[in-house]
Amino acid sequence: MKKKILALILASLMLVTLFASCTKTENGGEEPDIKTDNNEENNEANLSDGGLILFDDAMKLVEEKVGALPEDKLSVMKIGGVDITYSQYRYYYVNYSNNFANYSGYDWQDYDDLVESFNGAIDEALEMEALVIRLSREKGIGFTEEEFDTNIMSAYDALISQYGDDYAATFEDNYAITQYYLLENEILYQLYSKLQQVLYLEGGERFDDIKKTTLDYYNENGFIRVKHILVSFPEVNEGEELTEEQKAETYAKAKEVLDKANAGEDFDELIEEFNEDPGTASNPDGYYFNDESTFTPAFKEASFALKEGEISGLVESSYGYHIIKRLPIDDEAIAYTDVYYDNMLNDFRDYIAAELEKMDKTELDSTLVQPIIDEANAYIAELKQAHDDAIAAEEAEAAEAEENAENAE
Repeated sequence: MKKKILALILASLMLVTLFASCTKTENGGEEPDIKTDNNEENNEANLSDGGLILFDDAMKLVEEKVGALPEDKLSVMKIGGVDITYSQYRYYYVNYSNNFANYSGYDWQDYDDLVESFNGAIDEALEMEALVIRLSREKGIGFTEEEFDTNIMSAYDALISQYGDDYAATFEDNYAITQYYLLENEILYQLYSKLQQVLYLEGGERFDDIKKTTLDYYNENGFIRVKHILVSFPEVNEGEELTEEQKAETYAKAKEVLDKANAGEDFDELIEEFNEDPGTASNPDGYYFNDESTFTPAFKEASFALKEGEISGLVESSYGYHIIKRLPIDDEAIAYTDVYYDNMLNDFRDYIAAELEKMDKTELDSTLVQPIIDEANAYIAELKQAHDDAIAAEEAEAAEAEENAENAE
C-alpha cells in the first residue's frame, strides 16, 4: 500500500516536467515538497480556507480560458464519488502504454506481470487524482488569486508562448493531453502539495502528533539545539600558522560581538551581521545534535554546558571563536528539521494509504474508452512494424551478402 504515495508523482512526471521546464515559479517543478520554507505569510494562506479559489471554481476559470472539449467532461467511471473523465483516462492510458512499449518492447501486453503492473499504475494514478480532488473539497484547500494567476494561468501563458504553433504537436499529439486537462493536472499537482501543508505545517491537523513524535526522538536520544556566531580566523597560506597578532585581532572582534549579545541585542540580528559560518544558511533555525555528532569537542562541550536561553563565552576552535546560544527544542522550528520531515513523510504515506482504502470505485465504461485503447495499440502496432521492418532489412542484407560471397567464388 505504501507505494501508492508514488502514484501522483508517477502520473504527473512527464507532464510536470514539460509544464515546469520554462514556467514553474515559486512552487517548483518536481515532486511536491512538503518541507516548505519558514514563511508565515505563505503558511497562513495555505492553511486558511477563506477567499481561496477551490478546485471546482479553478476548473471553471480554466474552461473560461481554454475551453473544454466534450471528452474533458465525459465521465468514464467514478472513484470515491469523483468523476474520472475521458481526457484523464486517455492521458494515463496512452502515456503509460507508450512507456511500457518503449521500455519493455512492443509485445509487453503478452506478459501477465507487465499487464498487471500497467493496470496497477493506471489505477493508482486515477485513485490519487480522485483522492486529491475529494480531500481538497472536504478540507477547503485552494489557491489565493495571486497563486492561481502566477502558478497556473501565467505559467500556462508562458508555456503557450514558448511552444506557439507547435503546442498541438508537442502536447496533444505526443502526450495525449488536452489544454483543459493540462491545466487540471497542474492544479491537482499543486493541490497535492497544499494538502501536505494543511496537514503538517504548524496549526495543521497532524502537526501536533508529528511534532510530539519528533520531540520524543530528540529527547530520547539526548539532542540539544543551538545557534551560534562564528568569528573566523583569517585564512593563511599552506604551511603557515596563525600569528598571535591575528588571533588577538579575531578575539577582539569576537569579544565585541559577545558584549553586544550579553547587552541584550537580538541574537538573530547579530548572526546576520557578524556570523561567518557558511552552514548557518542551510540551518536557519539552529543546529540539532547530540553527543554523537561530528562537531568539534570544544563546541559540543560548551553547548551542553549551557541552560536553555544562556549564551556562552568565547569558545575557541580551529575555525575561530564561537558565541553559542542554547535554544529549546520544543518550538515551531522543530517542523523544519530533517527528523520532523522524515516522520511526516512516513505518516503521510500511511494517511494516504488509509484514505485510498475508503475510495469505492464504479466499473470503467469499456465502450467509452475503446478509442483510447485503439489509440495506444496503434502506437504499439507502429513499433511492431518498425521491428519487423528492421528484421526484414537485416535478413535481406544477410542474404545479399551471402549471394555476393557465392558469386565471388
